[in-house]
Amino acid sequence: MSPGHDRSRRSLRVELSLGLAVLVSLGILTAGTLLYQRQRHDLQEYLGMSLQNIARTGAVFLDGDAHQRVTATRDKSSPDYRQVRQVLDRLKAENQLADDVYTLEPVSDTLTRFIVITNDLTGIGEEYRLSPETMPLVHRVLREGISVYSPMYMNEHGRWLTAFAPIRDGQGKVVAVLDVDYRADVFWRELRAIRWRILGFSVAGALVALVAGLWYARRIARPLEGMAVQAREVAQGEFSRRLPVTGALEVADLAGTLNRMAAQLQALAIEQARLFAATERAAREARSLYEVAHSLTTSLDVAEVLHLIAVKTTELLGTPHAQVVLWDEAAQTLRLGAAYGTEAQRVQAQEFRLGEGVNGIVAQTRAPLIVNDYRTFPHRVPWLSELVAVIGVPLLYRDRLLGVLTSHATQPGSPFTEEHLALLTNFADQASAAIENARLYEEERRRALELQTVMEVSRDVVGQGPLDAFLQDVVRRAINITRAQSGTLYLWDGKAEVLCPRAWVNVGDYMRDVCYPLGRGITGTAAAKGRGVIWNEYASHPHRDPELLQHVALMACMAAPLRIRDQLIGVLTLNADEPGRHFSPADLALLETFASQMAVAIENSRLYEEKRLAAIQLEATVEDRTRDLKEAMRQVEEASRHKSEFLATMSHELRTPLNSVIGFSELLLGQGVGPLTEKQARYLGHIHNSGKHLLQLISDILDLSKVEAGKFVLQPEPLPVAQTLEDILLIARGLANKKSQALESQIEPDLPPLHVDPVRFKQILFNLLSNAVKFTPDGGMIALRARRVPGIAEHPQGTRLRYAELPATDRLPQSAIRNPQSEIGECLEIRVTDTGAGIRAEDLPKLFGEFVQLENTRDQRHEGSGLGLALTKKLVELHGGQIRAESEGEGRGSTFAVVLPLATPQG
Repeated sequence: MSPGHDRSRRSLRVELSLGLAVLVSLGILTAGTLLYQRQRHDLQEYLGMSLQNIARTGAVFLDGDAHQRVTATRDKSSPDYRQVRQVLDRLKAENQLADDVYTLEPVSDTLTRFIVITNDLTGIGEEYRLSPETMPLVHRVLREGISVYSPMYMNEHGRWLTAFAPIRDGQGKVVAVLDVDYRADVFWRELRAIRWRILGFSVAGALVALVAGLWYARRIARPLEGMAVQAREVAQGEFSRRLPVTGALEVADLAGTLNRMAAQLQALAIEQARLFAATERAAREARSLYEVAHSLTTSLDVAEVLHLIAVKTTELLGTPHAQVVLWDEAAQTLRLGAAYGTEAQRVQAQEFRLGEGVNGIVAQTRAPLIVNDYRTFPHRVPWLSELVAVIGVPLLYRDRLLGVLTSHATQPGSPFTEEHLALLTNFADQASAAIENARLYEEERRRALELQTVMEVSRDVVGQGPLDAFLQDVVRRAINITRAQSGTLYLWDGKAEVLCPRAWVNVGDYMRDVCYPLGRGITGTAAAKGRGVIWNEYASHPHRDPELLQHVALMACMAAPLRIRDQLIGVLTLNADEPGRHFSPADLALLETFASQMAVAIENSRLYEEKRLAAIQLEATVEDRTRDLKEAMRQVEEASRHKSEFLATMSHELRTPLNSVIGFSELLLGQGVGPLTEKQARYLGHIHNSGKHLLQLISDILDLSKVEAGKFVLQPEPLPVAQTLEDILLIARGLANKKSQALESQIEPDLPPLHVDPVRFKQILFNLLSNAVKFTPDGGMIALRARRVPGIAEHPQGTRLRYAELPATDRLPQSAIRNPQSEIGECLEIRVTDTGAGIRAEDLPKLFGEFVQLENTRDQRHEGSGLGLALTKKLVELHGGQIRAESEGEGRGSTFAVVLPLATPQG
């Protein structure tokens, strides 16, 4: 063979191998590039949408009004700043964000202003220049009120993705923008790794294609060379040469290799499409859950929230029916809370026990359950046997069972999957929080109503009219706040030794005529035991009244005795006839409170009747009138003592539920059980402030009642005067600073210890200083002066107490100073002077009266109970001291002076 033939053969091999290698390499590189671009676009879009959902969710829980106040005050110590910062910290922690979350407001087309940021490194209002890619998005969010995310951009800190969401105030106006950043360097490195992997695979494929091309070109060139030799031999007349045709198998192998490579690329594209579809589905589910969670926060009515949960369950799962059953701890049963859909009417009155049906199994195990063939389910309930598939999840709040959420399918071919279960489980967590929030709000509202009713009854006890009408009204109020259906007040007949009806509401003729001896029925049992009693299963109770059950259908009863000084007055009994109705210990405690008040009312009525008869007898003779007048005065004093005892007792009784109202309102305001809307927070704020004011009023009434009843006990001990005064001044300066007032003090050095009750001494000082702050206008001045004054001692000739020689302006009148000790020694005088509204001369004598609020034509903005100065005066006198007030007239300021003995009392 000639050299020319060898060269042509080599060029043919090279051309074939290079051409095939180039074609295959270009195909591989093109497919790899397209795959890389697709993955980059899909991953960036998924990351941007996820970041946008996080920003949108966080913006929902931000209070726009509070944010505006932070912008206005720029005070990082304010409650509004802490509230906004708490939401941002929680958003960052729950979503595991490595970078900071912050809120901002645009200043111009290129500048923005930081407001609140999680790292706390920037000040409120610090200006910052955003990147050109993100600044237009901020203005778009403010202009259109939508949430957006930016394409990937790069600045001096690296590559970033940013999402923005609008922050709205109570009127829906966009007032700021929430910025959530994501450092995309890790994402970019991952993309570069994918690019290099695809490039590596492409290069490897090209090399494989080159080697295969050389080998296959040789296989193809060899038959062609044989054909050329055969043609030359034919031209020479040689026809016997035959060459086998080879290469088909190698071409088929090459085709198979290319097919396998295409199949691998196709499988990779399918997997990418599956991941993208799963991401889209997760995003849709997240949006649906967010929309459902947002809708659940629109109401705090328990029934409305339960109905909304059932409706949203059918929308989430695409099922025709859903129901919510609630766990009754007392009855150990599940009762229907709400139902929606095709089966709603049939399940209205149904109850489930633990282990019965899907509801009972889920409640018993506290685990979710799917039953796709309900007809063969061993724990199915008969009235739901036509169901095809059932899915149920427990409603748990802090590991406490609230109930069960279930949904049904009645058509074959629609089984529930693990995806349905995961979606419903996530929704159940949000539904549980919504139910608990609504329940707490309902409980707080009910307790506030109970407290209001108790206060109204307390007022009526003090100034009641006819006894029968009063008792009838109180029985009706007791029924309303305990949600009973009927009630009867029985009074004790000491002669017959039976309890007979005196007032009733919603009871039949039979119950109005039945009297009970001690120990019979729930009424006689409560009287015999001397305490409240609950029978929640009346029909099966061993001490039930069989005759009563023949006339009325009672489900539950409770009774509380009425007693005055261990003497039985009567019994108040309440009944419930609704199936499944039970009374709680809280209901019984409230009933006992009512009973104690009615006992006082009855006793007051009897005293009133006795006074009326005494008045008639007084008209007979002067001697009778004198004697009866003394008796009437004694009875008045007795009634006053009863009033003091009643006020002291009721003040104690009211503080416990009031503290619960204040505590729970603080818990809700702190969002300890979940986020609140602005309207909810405002209502809870009213409840909290009113509770605080009422608690102070009750404390003052309690102290005054104890003083009047002679039950107020001091706990005196040696007290350093100067240090105590400085402690109180520190608190008072905080109050004065809020009104820009100057508070000065002049304390004589080396004052000896003062033997007083520390708590009550501080109460005296705080009352005087807080009054001075209250009645002094903004920018005014308050001064406190403490000094020793010459001793007070009992005069040998019988004069009670006297001051040593003092200037006329500083001397207290001797007739006003009282102290039982004979040798007192030196005294401490404390004077609080202000430049406030002043006191008219005619008002000075009544200044220290109870419930006295002086009319001041210059300033009527101040509110109070009128008990502060009255209580202060009594506390000073209990310590053996004296207090007085001085003023040169209206608008001239005032001075309050307190004098207390310095020496330790003897004996």
